Amino acid sequence: MTPTQIHVEPADHATDLCALCDKHGSDKSVRHDYTRYYAAIFRPIREKVARVFELGIFGGSSLRMWRDYFPNATIVGADIDPGMVSAARGERIETYLCDETNEAQVSALPGDFDIMIDDALHTFQDNVRFFEWSKHKLRPGGIYVMEDLPEHELGYFKALMPKMRLDGWACHLVDRHDRVVNGEAIPDNSLLVLRAR
Repeated sequence: MTPTQIHVEPADHATDLCALCDKHGSDKSVRHDYTRYYAAIFRPIREKVARVFELGIFGGSSLRMWRDYFPNATIVGADIDPGMVSAARGERIETYLCDETNEAQVSALPGDFDIMIDDALHTFQDNVRFFEWSKHKLRPGGIYVMEDLPEHELGYFKALMPKMRLDGWACHLVDRHDRVVNGEAIPDNSLLVLRAR
């Protein structure tokens, strides 16, 4: 596989990561169905992952899921809401207050991550800006994911991918904008998965 190629096929069944997601009450499984994709991506490196970062932590449910899934990792979360930051701290979980639109606050975040996940403001502009300000915090070969891409902006993400590939990033868009759960259409349900060179 060359540095500019990446393809993500979901697991064809519920996974142990799906079960952890449900246990901790994150919306990444039943609502979004991301955990079957994440299991496919992360299973081969599960024991080797040392540091995971997630932006947008909403009480810490997904941070606890990652802690239980990656047995040797420190999980780091950041959010603009002080209450969320405080509530999410725990065993092997560090949290930081951060406004992702503030470059100084983003720069002050720690680094050296194997995995970074942006689950915060969910706009093309904010996703790309945070990526540009924080991509150096990802280790070589690390994986960076933008979650919940807004359906009306998917074209912008698609147009950006060739440039990212030229910059040495492997890119894969998981386009799930047509997902329906119990008769309810789930908007903004796509992922952009990137791997650093």
